[in-house]
Amino acid sequence: MTIREIANITNIPFSTVYRALKNPSSAKPEVLKKINEFTSSEPNIFTLKQVYIVIPYINEFYTHFLLHLTTLLSKKGIIVNSFIYHENKELENEFIMSLPLSSRIGLIWIPTGNKKDYPFLSRKKNKVPLVSLLRKITNHSMDVQILQDNKQALDISLKYLISEGKKNILMINGYTTLTTAQLRNEYFTQLLELYPHITGMTIEADYQDWKSSYRILTETPIDLSKYDAIITTSENLCYGTLKALNTQQINKDNIPIICFDYTVGLESLGVSMIYFSPEQFAEKAFEMLFEKVRNPSYRVQYIIAPIVLYNK
Repeated sequence: MTIREIANITNIPFSTVYRALKNPSSAKPEVLKKINEFTSSEPNIFTLKQVYIVIPYINEFYTHFLLHLTTLLSKKGIIVNSFIYHENKELENEFIMSLPLSSRIGLIWIPTGNKKDYPFLSRKKNKVPLVSLLRKITNHSMDVQILQDNKQALDISLKYLISEGKKNILMINGYTTLTTAQLRNEYFTQLLELYPHITGMTIEADYQDWKSSYRILTETPIDLSKYDAIITTSENLCYGTLKALNTQQINKDNIPIICFDYTVGLESLGVSMIYFSPEQFAEKAFEMLFEKVRNPSYRVQYIIAPIVLYNK
């Protein structure tokens, strides 16, 4: 249903319908009531024609997220365009700068989350319905943002390992050029201070490449046998760690491993996982995008809690 169709059915002028939908608080209650009778079943879908989903790269999480979100949007008749920027900041910014300025174009975006400026935000942030996910942007205040509760995930991990009698913990994290990885390092340090009877160390590697963590753990070399447990923050870091344990001839059953990703492969190898649901992220992004379309002044930061799967 289009704005013109609503205007024809309700006998309300097109311009009045348009203004009421763009800024409901400015409309008379009786006008809003009449319009809502015809739009409640598909809220504001007529104002959103296309959605761009911009993601950093493809792994199991992003694949499920993209598929689920595409399905939700497609069922509403919305054209879905996906763009993978391969963690290339210039490519990411160039693509988003090329998007047309329109309230009919929605953007669901997982940014690199670094501290550098994003020029397109100053030009488009208030003109395109925008939802950012997962990675916190430090130089801009985002209206609609969905984040992981990484501190809770780390706290759950440490409490579990402490309950298992573990006292010396290694965390293998991504490079802290990414805000998410930097925050995890900070949270890990803060939490260790709360539990003075345990110690910990952090190593950084490329979270997309399992060979990166494997090389660091075997060529440095780092003696993994001196640690009671290992936390890895991506599936690739976890696979590199498992191979390093094998190279050092250490029985992985003697060192509990927790990964902040979920994959069937890791579950089958007995890795415990504290992870975030890609379907939940997709559903919240879908819901909040339409709320932003409905109410341009809508502002919210939604925090998603982790899911726990312990393998013993």
